[in-house]
Parts: sequence; C-alpha cells; structure tokens
Amino acid sequence: MRIDSIGKNPNVQQSSSIKNSEISNDIQNETASSSISNEVNYTQNQAKSEIDNEEILQKSVEQANKSLEKYNKVIEREVHEVTKTMLYRLKDSKTGEVIREFPPKKFRI
Repeated sequence: MRIDSIGKNPNVQQSSSIKNSEISNDIQNETASSSISNEVNYTQNQAKSEIDNEEILQKSVEQANKSLEKYNKVIEREVHEVTKTMLYRLKDSKTGEVIREFPPKKFRI
C-alpha cells in the first residue's frame, strides 16, 4: 500500500481549492459589509453632529437676543443663498435697521 498517492488525489486538491475560494469570498463579503456599515455609521454620526451644532448655535443666538432686548437689538441668522454660509445680522428691534452684518458684504461673493 502506497501512502504518497493520497496527497496527489485530484478530488482532494479540488475540494480544498473550492473551500479556500469560498472562505476567501466570505472574507471579502464580510469586509465589504463592514465597510458599508462603517460608512453608514459615520454618515449618521456626522448628520447628528450637524444637528447638535445647529441646536447649539440656535440656543446661543436666542440667549444673546435675551441679553440684547434691553438695548433694543436683535441678532438674526440665515444661510446665504449663493455661498451657503451662515450670515448674522445685528438689527435695531424697533426700526429694523441693520447695524452690522457678519461676515460683512464686502467679504461675500
């Protein structure tokens, strides 16, 4: 009986090759799934962070406006239509006159 012929059995080598290919595909699928999951989590966290920042900014403006009431002043916030940057205006609350804008018009596109 010769034992060395078992290692050269084509059926054993083919089966081993198929299993290695399946394992490789499984690893690639898990890696892709993990990558997609990480991207989704990052995007969700980024969106939540932007919402949190927006809430903080809004509360800050509200608090500043409470302090400015006694001076008849108010701060308004808006997004510039073209540049999509945040604009702040300090206005006289009685007359509506714009006292100052941040950033100033000369710095806007």
